[in-house]
Amino acid sequence: MPSSAVFHTPLATVSWSWGTSGVLRGSVAGEIDATNRVEVIGEVRERLRGSGARAVHIDAARLTFCDARSLVEAAAVVCAARDKGAHLEVANLAPHLTRLLGLLVSDPCTSALR
Repeated sequence: MPSSAVFHTPLATVSWSWGTSGVLRGSVAGEIDATNRVEVIGEVRERLRGSGARAVHIDAARLTFCDARSLVEAAAVVCAARDKGAHLEVANLAPHLTRLLGLLVSDPCTSALR
């Protein structure tokens, strides 16, 4: 995998880089909704599958909007990664998204989304 990569949709950008300790680092900016959910969530799934990384950190500080279904699908990606032995963490999720996630999903592995 290259040392960095960028994936764009009209509403969102996902950037990737390898950290110095071999951790795959991602950053998501913009909006995830019904218009780009399949592409953005698919990009994360493919990057996880193709990278071979055992630890992935995604910074969501610049995620300005995420609909409920996209949150549920993001939680499913986190849980699937954990089931395969990888550690996937999504950090800096806006407080209202963290609250909504807590209302929608009760799986304990969603604690990695914060």
